[in-house]
Amino acid sequence: MKQHLIKLFPSVLISIFVISGFNTAHSAEQDIDNKHHLSCVADNIQIQYEITQKSQSSTTHDHDEHQQDNNRTSKRITLVRQGNTVGHIHSGHQIMQSWYLTPQKKIKPTRYFDAHQRAIEYQPGELIHGQSEQDWSLRYQLISNNLLEQLTVKATGGEGCSSWQSLENNTGSFSLTWLPQQRIVQSLSQHKGNIIETWEIKNKSHDNEAIKAIFAQREAYQATDFADIGDDHTDPFLTKMVTLGFIEAGASGFYNAQGNPLSSGHHHKY
Repeated sequence: MKQHLIKLFPSVLISIFVISGFNTAHSAEQDIDNKHHLSCVADNIQIQYEITQKSQSSTTHDHDEHQQDNNRTSKRITLVRQGNTVGHIHSGHQIMQSWYLTPQKKIKPTRYFDAHQRAIEYQPGELIHGQSEQDWSLRYQLISNNLLEQLTVKATGGEGCSSWQSLENNTGSFSLTWLPQQRIVQSLSQHKGNIIETWEIKNKSHDNEAIKAIFAQREAYQATDFADIGDDHTDPFLTKMVTLGFIEAGASGFYNAQGNPLSSGHHHKY
């Protein structure tokens, strides 16, 4: 019996070694796949979008270029990612909104006013217009994961990091080209009444130094905590911002889980 076990033991060892080696190799392969997937996500990137709104009535005036121009408005918004910090730059208003994802997975908003070189800081979970920041995907990629899950995939293409999906809602009034591995909106179209709104990427950059400079410039601004605003009635900047309602205006014009642009995103007056 002992001799039989002795003869059997090497075979058992070999089997264990083979199984263990397979599992280790499989685990390593999974790690490589995970790292490859993570490497696709552009954590350091600057993307400028052109957002155009056009009245559908302009299609009846194809011969009149001037009329088409009158029915078309456009603006540009820049998405900047640097690790766990995201910025949305409204160039026409000299405002940048920024969000930092804390290690506790809470979102800390900050608003920068370039013309005044001032900043308003909010604490994670602080209410803005009665709501606190909860959806990181909305800030990170301009569109909520919840909304993406509600859309239907119409076509796919590309490979690896360059793979893309064509998505739309059940009425066809909302559609976009989505880069799932990079978590980037390539283009978007939304029909709102007689208005067609489109998003297109105009510029894209991975220049790390330029991205660092964008945040470093604004982090040097004089910052005021939102909770302390009411304590200082002598600061002209704070008085003006409170009067105009910019301290609490938290919208960026991007799309929430219902496919609607966030309120006041297109109504900045400053």
